[in-house]
Amino acid sequence: MKEKILLGLVPIVLSCNNYCDTADRITIEDVNINIQKIDTTDFEVIIGAPEPVYGMYLITKNSNYEADQVNCKYSPNYTACTWNLKNDSPLGVRIYETCQEPLEILF
Repeated sequence: MKEKILLGLVPIVLSCNNYCDTADRITIEDVNINIQKIDTTDFEVIIGAPEPVYGMYLITKNSNYEADQVNCKYSPNYTACTWNLKNDSPLGVRIYETCQEPLEILF
């Protein structure tokens, strides 16, 4: 739904996107996963999605919901996030793309 509001002489267009876009959801095959073991207890995890997403949360052995996110990069074509884990192990990732349930990938 789009509505035009006139404030003085300047028209402003407001767009209301309060629906769930489920047409082209990301699948497991679309996600790039790179896990490097730094030493016996430390890992670097890089997760890449083929489009902008609302959030990525790493599932780890010590915390089932999220780990410290070191860096995320966003563009119109991808989202890539990096985590450095100290004394922890990566178990999976949750990717929030739409208002639907997240895509959960277990390693």
